[in-house]
Amino acid sequence: MSLEEAMALLGVTEDSDAKAIKRAYHKLLKRHKPDTDPDGFQRLRAAFTRMNDSLCEREVFVSPHSLEPVEQPPTPAPAPAPAPAPAVDPEVVREALVSGDVETALALVMDDRWAHAMLDDEDGELAWITQHVSKVTVLANRTGYDALTKRYPELSYGGMDEELALLIRVSPDWYHLLAHEEVPRAFSDFVVLSAAPVEWGRRIELGRALASWYWSDPAEAWRFLSETLSRRRALASYLAELLLHYEDLAEEGTQPLPIEASSSPTRVLAPLTTPFMVLAVLAAVSTYITMTVSVSGAGVILLRMAAAVLSVLVVMFIELLVYNAWPSLRRRYLHACMAIDTLPEDAGWSLTGHFMLRHAIAGDPLMDIAFQIGRLGRLDPEA
Repeated sequence: MSLEEAMALLGVTEDSDAKAIKRAYHKLLKRHKPDTDPDGFQRLRAAFTRMNDSLCEREVFVSPHSLEPVEQPPTPAPAPAPAPAPAVDPEVVREALVSGDVETALALVMDDRWAHAMLDDEDGELAWITQHVSKVTVLANRTGYDALTKRYPELSYGGMDEELALLIRVSPDWYHLLAHEEVPRAFSDFVVLSAAPVEWGRRIELGRALASWYWSDPAEAWRFLSETLSRRRALASYLAELLLHYEDLAEEGTQPLPIEASSSPTRVLAPLTTPFMVLAVLAAVSTYITMTVSVSGAGVILLRMAAAVLSVLVVMFIELLVYNAWPSLRRRYLHACMAIDTLPEDAGWSLTGHFMLRHAIAGDPLMDIAFQIGRLGRLDPEA
């Protein structure tokens, strides 16, 4: 590769120093990774090598005039150069992330030695670690995240990394929650540290801690989740996505939940569904019998049937309103589903004749999230 081609590819000039060449190479390395663009990576690597060769040639070039003997004054012996500060070990930063020590991880990647090492990060390891530090700090320390992206503007992944973009969308809900609610530690750790590259053992610990918080006081946990997620849809979506990663592990777990199957989910809802079923039948019959119309023949029957169906719909809608305003009943139904390890949506399909209630249960994100959190108690500690 010619020098001109190398300069054009890296976007540098012939007078660029080693630092500028490394910075340009590191920036382009994100576009031409060896696993996704091997040809582009080889060309980038060749251009980087050619520019380094050119830099060495400039440094060792001797002018013809320097061959003439010129008397030079004696130069004093140079003072010994100070020993370079040791670079920050990437494993130390990784360990801080895995253990949940976000502040230590942030301080290490903000260190000048880390920033200098980033210029020689040919395999992208330091960039990968810095990216995950930025993801964790979005919800753990937004001021720290802003400082991090200011220090490393080339690592502002918001438009390219879907997970980081989601975290940025969630952050207003999260910080509003922290400002107005006392957030349980287990809930906070689960939400924040799930963005870190923690090992599965640590993830299991986070999941079991969240389940322990739920089962320590289910009524208070339900209240917190209900008030928190009903007003913060972005946070609810993010939490639901996090719980999906645990779904298979929780389903295969063998640890017993602190609950017994005292009655089926359908029976739990009987205090609501039975009276309203009777009421719907009475409303339909009475409407059909008592309705007076001015038409005759088949039109009378059709109008009376339409009025009866409408009365049933009104009763079913009122049943739905009562269900939504009855949190203890919803919680008991949820626990009955947990006791038999059946999704609330699946158990709801047995509610024949209560189609509005059935669809409300199937589309209730709070019910699904609470079910997944409670079921985390099934996780095996050694999974």
